[in-house]
Parts: sequence; C-alpha cells; structure tokens
Amino acid sequence: GTSKGALASIVVGTVLTLGSMIVMGDIYANEPIFAGLAGSLITFVAVSLFDSPTPEAILREWKRRSSSSQAADPAAISATTQEGSF
Repeated sequence: GTSKGALASIVVGTVLTLGSMIVMGDIYANEPIFAGLAGSLITFVAVSLFDSPTPEAILREWKRRSSSSQAADPAAISATTQEGSF
C-alpha cells in the first residue's frame, strides 16, 4: 500500500460510515460500519494500485528500521526526504 491509498481509505471509510448512519437514522446500527470497512478496503487497494510505488530508498530505510534497533543513517534519511513519498 501507499500513503495516498491509506489517506484515501480513511476519508472514504469515514464518509461512508457517517453517511450511512445519517441515511439510516440509526447511529447504533452495524451496517454503516460494515459499509465503511468495505469501502475503506476497496479504496486502499485501488488507490495503492494506481499510485506510483513507494521509492526504493524509503523501503530500504523502513526495512532497516523494522529489522534492527540501530540509529538512523543520516545519508539514508537525506535520500528519503529528497525523493519524498507524495
């Protein structure tokens, strides 16, 4: 997934859930939550597939950080901020 996919997923899920609650007139119903979850999942996958992949430098830094507790490499941080994810 990508950051754009995640952001779009949050927005669509929230709008679908709240919109369904308003249309149904019942804020305690389960169906709006299921609609929001389904819409959020579909949006996340679709936007992530159509978006450009996460740059390799950012993926390398993510993998490095998640696999060890070493301090961040300043050169890697500089490379990731220059490429950017948006």
